[in-house]
Amino acid sequence: DSRRSVYFVSHSDLASGEVIPLSTGTDTPDTPILTGAGSAGIAVNELTGYVYVANQTDNTVTIINGMSNAVVATVNACAEPWDIVINENTNRVYVSCKSGGSVNVINGSTDSVMTSILVGMTPMGMGIDEERDLVYVANNISGTVSVIAALAASPGLLSRRLTCIGDPAEKWVSSKIRLPPIIGSNKTLSNNTESGKLALAFV
Repeated sequence: DSRRSVYFVSHSDLASGEVIPLSTGTDTPDTPILTGAGSAGIAVNELTGYVYVANQTDNTVTIINGMSNAVVATVNACAEPWDIVINENTNRVYVSCKSGGSVNVINGSTDSVMTSILVGMTPMGMGIDEERDLVYVANNISGTVSVIAALAASPGLLSRRLTCIGDPAEKWVSSKIRLPPIIGSNKTLSNNTESGKLALAFV
């Protein structure tokens, strides 16, 4: 937000959750903000100043006003929400649903789920290419990465499916990624265990 705060999730177990704002000017933690149980993924829309937190135990997403650090809404998101990415240009919030096998899309203007997109089994880490409005989803059990075409009026899964080399499981996709255009039909992804990012390789 305009105060240049950093937000990070802090929780001791799956029964509770909180977000702690940290002022970048003083490096001093502010008062913790209570969220839902099992808070996990977090993302900030820098244009609106809103912070979104995925609460995997509560199956909700907590929305925080970054100017006041007040919780303004709690959205019933999906089964075990895990990660969150945001396209600031369209004000759409994408939530990976670990137990639901889907990515649910929240309209940032209405704070409501606008659609649910089926992907692979146990979707976890995500990345977004805001320039082309594509969302990449790492599916743990399936061993695949799904690509969502988000620019359409009704976001949906592209027909192309990327296959991972190795296990994409707990590894996060970079929160904002810039990838070359997808050309051709065969693509593989390798898992960088050091950085936790997925690298695209053309074959």
